[in-house]
Amino acid sequence: MADAPQQLLLATLITSICLAAVCVSACLIAVSRCSQVTRLVHELKSTPLSDAKLAALSAEQAELFSTLEKLTTTVKRLSSRSGMRELREQKLGPPPPGAPKSEVRRYYQFPNDGPDFARHQLQLVRGDE
Repeated sequence: MADAPQQLLLATLITSICLAAVCVSACLIAVSRCSQVTRLVHELKSTPLSDAKLAALSAEQAELFSTLEKLTTTVKRLSSRSGMRELREQKLGPPPPGAPKSEVRRYYQFPNDGPDFARHQLQLVRGDE
């Protein structure tokens, strides 16, 4: 009976030592990751950028910005053209009643001169029968 409390204390001691070892290893892994990031940031800060590199980068940035502006205006122009084309196509319905004969002929694609108009009419009549 006297050995039970000693065994409980021994088990508790072994468990606490194992947990402490796990915690220490987890902390070491976290610290090593942080130190790698810190080293990388320090290396990036320590590399000097020359004035020539900065000038080249700013020139390239200005060129890209100019190209972007040109593309933006082109897209706006093309979208407005396509929008106007769609509006025109929507407006192209049958001519309203009382419209001139030229508009009606143009809509139904009739020829304007007499003999061609008569031939077209005959073809329409023959096709309906």
